[in-house]
Amino acid sequence: MKIFIIAYIVSLSLSLLVYNYIICFLNGRSHVTRYAGLVSRIAYINASVVQGSGFGPSSFDIVASDLHPLHQQNSLAKYDDNTYLIIPASARTTVRDQLDHISVWAATNNLRLNAKRSRELILHRCRGLVLPASIPDVVRVSTMKVLGVTLCDDLNASTHITGVLEACSRSL
Repeated sequence: MKIFIIAYIVSLSLSLLVYNYIICFLNGRSHVTRYAGLVSRIAYINASVVQGSGFGPSSFDIVASDLHPLHQQNSLAKYDDNTYLIIPASARTTVRDQLDHISVWAATNNLRLNAKRSRELILHRCRGLVLPASIPDVVRVSTMKVLGVTLCDDLNASTHITGVLEACSRSL
């Protein structure tokens, strides 16, 4: 873990004070899980991003700063511990390469790509569109929540608006 952190801190030119603060923050991190009145054993964190902390999103930004798409027409949007791979229809054949690239990057950085949480959303306007074959091991969905906004495959905003109105109604 320290070697990994040092490599990024050197490339970011952080002051020694900030460097020492980060090392102190990350050293010896652990957590327990409490459920139904029971408490798990202590699990020590030796990789990933410390979630639930003010430093978590920033540390992910640092960790993910060298993750870039392989193909120029594709793009990656990264926020907190989520990464969104955006591929236009014209580059559909690059999907497998991109996913393999992200998986190798994650392994190299002592992270794990959570395939069970990965989703594919194909945005389109045509009702009769014949969709391409789905990506193996990735669930295709018709809606996806991204930073609090519900995206629908047909670009219709009604699902998002209904969800916002329901949340407002519950709070009243």
